[in-house]
Amino acid sequence: MWTTRCKTSPLCLEMSTMKNREAVILGAGITGLAAAWKLAHAGYSVTIVEKEDSVGGLAGTVNWDGWRFDYGPHNFHTNDQNVIEFYRALIPDIFLERKPTYELYIFDKLMPYPLMGAKVFFALSGKKMTQAFFSFLLTRVRAFLNGIEPTDHLDEWIIRRFGKVMYALYFYPYIEKLWRTDPHRLSKVVGEKKIPILRIREYIRREIFQYKTKGAFDDLTQWESFYVKHGVGEISKFLYERLAAMDNVRVYLGEEVQTLATDGKSIISIKTSSRSIDVNAGVVISTLPIQLMTKYISNSDGRLAALAGQLEYCSVRVLFMKVRCPRVMGNDWTYFSENKFPFNRVSEYRYDKFEMVPEGHCSLTFEYPANEGDALWMMSDKELFELTYPHFSGIFKLDKADILDYRTAYLKYSYPRFTVDYQKILKEIFALIDGYSNLYSIGRQGMFCYVNVDGATAMGFDAAEELMAHPERTNHRLLLKKYHDINV
Repeated sequence: MWTTRCKTSPLCLEMSTMKNREAVILGAGITGLAAAWKLAHAGYSVTIVEKEDSVGGLAGTVNWDGWRFDYGPHNFHTNDQNVIEFYRALIPDIFLERKPTYELYIFDKLMPYPLMGAKVFFALSGKKMTQAFFSFLLTRVRAFLNGIEPTDHLDEWIIRRFGKVMYALYFYPYIEKLWRTDPHRLSKVVGEKKIPILRIREYIRREIFQYKTKGAFDDLTQWESFYVKHGVGEISKFLYERLAAMDNVRVYLGEEVQTLATDGKSIISIKTSSRSIDVNAGVVISTLPIQLMTKYISNSDGRLAALAGQLEYCSVRVLFMKVRCPRVMGNDWTYFSENKFPFNRVSEYRYDKFEMVPEGHCSLTFEYPANEGDALWMMSDKELFELTYPHFSGIFKLDKADILDYRTAYLKYSYPRFTVDYQKILKEIFALIDGYSNLYSIGRQGMFCYVNVDGATAMGFDAAEELMAHPERTNHRLLLKKYHDINV
């Protein structure tokens, strides 16, 4: 399927003669569409190529007979005012405030999520509580007196800040489950970005005197929170429809990229499953998984593809379930950190202003971290359901008779696995990519970056602005610094 509006209009003819005023964007997910939006409205001639027959990518929405399912919850929880104001102005009727409720099921009980401060210890009982508290206290005192020994490994980074008991009880099971690998293989960056650390003084002030430290992790709860009516895929749908109606934009859906032809210095053309696209003096912005994109480059000596092949992605399988009752869990989503549960998160959508399900019904979405080809990945839908149902119904009341239907989806390149040496590999990869004068690789998959919809939108804008500011040559330096804290 393809859509084109750019043939013989005066604007289009003018743009075709302007050096570096053309852009070909590979992938119609949030990042690609955000970049296309910025460039098209700046007067660029934009071509968008998408492998699927629909847009949105990981932030798409499945419309299953009027029931709408996202690939896990895509709540906007952000302090990026530029992104918030962009969507508020663009889609005010469907970009709505939402304060979701979370719980964590651990140690055979439901707890508020996230567990913070003293709640981490009170979730335990008896001997384990005492062991965890004193292990943590001694670890923090030792860190205060002697400093913390540096390490690049996630497991050691956690143990040297929280103690061995807390690591064994809380961190190890969930990390192994979510990242599907030995935590020792993972980078400390995961901890630095995801795990809050309070100094002993701050901890006492907060827990005993109820003092909230300015800039503390708890302040994230003050960020604005939004969701999209009818599902997050409505964002991509809206952007696509408006872009496709512009005279200077062409959109090709259902066309898979096969080759990025080069002259050794730049991308000169793109071959898809249906056509060849001449890049001329324009730029190529790829949001494809970086492992795939680097394989498509012709006349390469193989170093780029070999380096990208060292990067690892985590896969996720998703189970969508239609339920004939108004609610099951009662909260918006529940985390399951222990390995005895095959799923790590379950989200529930009820009939409300977001209109994801029919009145009187609810839906459940189960997420299963996996590696492509492992047992969870290879199970039939029925096998996965039969594995899941006893675990879930043992906690929340759900009769099989109330389950109207279920189906699954596969997300092969769901999120990057940050191994110990991933930053070094990325630095080498983008040094080689920058050897091509007109090639960008961005997005959650293209820049190997763990960003949500707000971050993906911002990255698309950032790449477009970088291109417009420096049209003579692409450079990932600022993007790598902002999204990976990598200096080049």
